[in-house]
Order: sequence, then structure tokens, then C-alpha cells
Amino acid sequence: MNANNNERTTKAVAGLLGQYNLKPLADWWAGQPAIEELMSLDDHTLKDILHRTLQNSRIVAGNVMPRRAANENLAQQSGMMRRQ
Repeated sequence: MNANNNERTTKAVAGLLGQYNLKPLADWWAGQPAIEELMSLDDHTLKDILHRTLQNSRIVAGNVMPRRAANENLAQQSGMMRRQ
């Protein structure tokens, strides 16, 4: 089954389950492709994802300042930074 058919089937099943007040089951079913993708990753990649997620949540909470690129100050001083 290709990705489009799998996605279509997942949405159809989730829609049917949602009609019968089985939303938790529908949510679980919809999350299966993501779980399968995570299960296919190696330990190093999973640790990296976890580390980045935790670091980002600390930054959002204001507990840690985000890191800046080593050459960012030089670029600002020389006027090389692009304004967004």
C-alpha cells in the first residue's frame, strides 16, 4: 500500500471512529504512521531528537538562553546580517 492510500485509509477510519465517539481510538490510529517512523530510527537519532526537544522546551520556558552562532557578532558588526 503506498503512502497516499495509507493516509486516505487512516483518515477514513478516523472519520468513522469519530462518528461513534471513539475519538481516542481514532487518535491512536492516526498516530500510527508517526510511531512507525520513530521506531525505524536508530538510537543516536532518537537521542538527538530528545536532546533538541528538551533544549527547545527550556528555551521556550525561559530557563536557557538560545545559542548564537560563533560568527554572528562579527557579521552584525560588519553589517552583513540580513534583516528579516
